[in-house]
Amino acid sequence: MTEDNSMFILTNANDPEVLAAEEDAAFSLAAEAYERQKLSFSDQLNRCGGLKALQRRALRDSNSPKPYGPKYTARYAELKAEHPWAAKTDPSIISDAIWLYDNQNDVTLWRQNVLDDEQRANWNSPKVLKRHYTAWVKRGKEDAPKKVVSRTSHKEQIADFMATIANHEAEIKRLRNTAKEAKASRDFWVDDQSADQIATALIKKLTTEPDKIRGVIAKVSEAIGSDIKSPRKSAPKPRSEKVTPGASPVAGEVSNG
Repeated sequence: MTEDNSMFILTNANDPEVLAAEEDAAFSLAAEAYERQKLSFSDQLNRCGGLKALQRRALRDSNSPKPYGPKYTARYAELKAEHPWAAKTDPSIISDAIWLYDNQNDVTLWRQNVLDDEQRANWNSPKVLKRHYTAWVKRGKEDAPKKVVSRTSHKEQIADFMATIANHEAEIKRLRNTAKEAKASRDFWVDDQSADQIATALIKKLTTEPDKIRGVIAKVSEAIGSDIKSPRKSAPKPRSEKVTPGASPVAGEVSNG
């Protein structure tokens, strides 16, 4: 079963003359729909369009930002009196009619794809359509699969985070030790220093930390298999006596003459 679901769409034009022409067209379609004994869905949409146009004109004429307040209410009452179809409309359905106009595309697709022929024939009034459509939307949200996060997954995530933190702490510790070792090596020399600079550094260490230098020399000696020993002071050489010709021999010496 196919039905005419077309209706006059109000635009957001900036020209007051265009807006007024659109509203007059909507009023005419609404008046024609009210003349029929049994309203189709298309007739209901045209009635809703007429009420929406009436609201828009009352807002513009009263210079009101929202559809309430003394100025808006007074102007709306005047416009309603000018149009018999509007005056006959039950005030309790006006808000539902405005809702149906604003949501006509979604409701039309729902009617075409979800409802059967009997439902489409019986569910025509704005109040009934709104009730059934919003209930259908709510059921769809409730029936949608929900993402379930178990406690086990939370525990696994926490364990992963703790392991990651432990790994970071171990890496920080390693980097700190590396930095200390690098600093200790710089206290001696670096690769781009000359032999004189290295010797100066060793001499400085020898005077300030002799035990450390001796230990280094001992380790180097072991590594290269030499007999290098730690530096020691050499014993003084015995003093030689110079004998002057004719001088008396030193006591204790025996003369051969």
